[in-house]
Amino acid sequence: MEDVPEEDKKKRITKASLLRDRIAFYLSLTLIVLGGLYFALGSYLHDLLRVPIVGTAFTVFGPINVLYALVGAVILFVGFALFAASIRGGTLSAEEVEQLNAEGETS
Repeated sequence: MEDVPEEDKKKRITKASLLRDRIAFYLSLTLIVLGGLYFALGSYLHDLLRVPIVGTAFTVFGPINVLYALVGAVILFVGFALFAASIRGGTLSAEEVEQLNAEGETS
């Protein structure tokens, strides 16, 4: 077997992968905020603004309110999952910065 140089065994870090991680991070924060607001205010605003989409029972917590709450919860949890997957994107260790500088990927 051939010996693989130590530097090739390290994870390759490029500007593209950092950009992808940062985009995923900020997208996850956006989804968390929007999902939380939709979860908290979606069903309430439906009743407050009296939007007659499927009925006019604005004084009870009905199926439309549940639908708005569930959609908001799904968006919120997708945001949390994406956040957990991309949390590493904004930070670099000293070795990673050294590797990027050696490869000429940073300016």
